[in-house]
Amino acid sequence: MRNEDVDWDGLQKTYFESMWVWGDNKASSDEAARLGVSISDLKSLGAGYHSGYRAITYPMKDAGGRIVGIRIVRANGDGRSSKFAVKGSRNGLFYPSTISGMPYYPPGRSYWIIAEGESDVLAAMYAGIPYVVGIPGCTSAVGQLAKFMRRMVGKTRDDGPRIVIMLDADPAGQAGAAKIAGRMGEFGRQAIVLPPPEPFKDIRQWVNAGAGQRSIIEHIESMKHETRR
Repeated sequence: MRNEDVDWDGLQKTYFESMWVWGDNKASSDEAARLGVSISDLKSLGAGYHSGYRAITYPMKDAGGRIVGIRIVRANGDGRSSKFAVKGSRNGLFYPSTISGMPYYPPGRSYWIIAEGESDVLAAMYAGIPYVVGIPGCTSAVGQLAKFMRRMVGKTRDDGPRIVIMLDADPAGQAGAAKIAGRMGEFGRQAIVLPPPEPFKDIRQWVNAGAGQRSIIEHIESMKHETRR
């Protein structure tokens, strides 16, 4: 099935309403508890419910905010989950409804955090980070991400919002982070490559252990950063 043959907005509406309009909210509360995040953040990210798979759905967007695919996440009951996508999906970005596809420049010494996966985006939101975008995997949708970040911060001055790439701490995640940093340099912006502090492997694990906005900002500002142009 071709991507352009799918009514992605219609599918997203169906799944979203299954979660928030017609459902009993048990699916949303179960998912929030599993991830250690808030129900309101799930809603802001566009989470829905796929009754056939009994799974949570998350829309994937392109750089302009158009839905290009839908990820399906099914909890396995052992603390892990299976992730796949609706047929015809393209890899895209995860970001909350508070962020549009139009240029938006956070004020002052603020940070854009690039995360890996929808669960890390949710964790960052829960911690109080307002400007966060996620990719499906450490090397997925990097082209769309570069277009998105160029639109968001590409025209700001060097003293504008900083880009922090906080992917998983494993070798694959850090290799992906370096690749993304290079793409940010294509439009003249430095990007900070910074994994979560040890012993945490990702943002969600760190936030689940108690990290909040202050901890994350302090970690960013206290570390000796690796940058790429």
